[in-house]
Amino acid sequence: AAVLTLKKSYTATASVYAGVGQEYVYQPRVGTTERGQPLEADAVARSEAQILGSLAVKQKTVEALGADAILGPDARGTPAEKASAALKALDSGLGVGTTAGSAIISASYAADDPVRAATILNGIIDQYLTQPRAVFRDRTTPAIAAQREAFEDELAKADAAYQAFMSSNNI
Repeated sequence: AAVLTLKKSYTATASVYAGVGQEYVYQPRVGTTERGQPLEADAVARSEAQILGSLAVKQKTVEALGADAILGPDARGTPAEKASAALKALDSGLGVGTTAGSAIISASYAADDPVRAATILNGIIDQYLTQPRAVFRDRTTPAIAAQREAFEDELAKADAAYQAFMSSNNI
């Protein structure tokens, strides 16, 4: 009798390939002819899995789908309360995992409606795929931006001097 009274839960699943991108390989521009060494596939997958399950992706999913779509027909409260409840629902229903030695990320979302579970999981993956790589390219901090510009200027000068040396010596 207890089993029959339990709420039904439907789980949508997906797999995402997390290959090595440019943001994971250091490519020196000056002073060496050696190429950068990429990370192992499972290390990249673990890093990308953290991004997929991050709060930023969940918040963007709530903004894109709306709290009502995530919470279902029983959504009650102010818009701020709904958004908070939707984040909690995403947090409790989302599962993200990786396998050692594999570049595949497994994602799942459990909900009481199969269509809503699939829609929410697709929304999460869409936000993950379209999310700008702010983790790697955050230029919002003025101090960091100024330091980056100074380094880029020094690097450009060194690169120009290196290229001038190479051409003047017929190398």
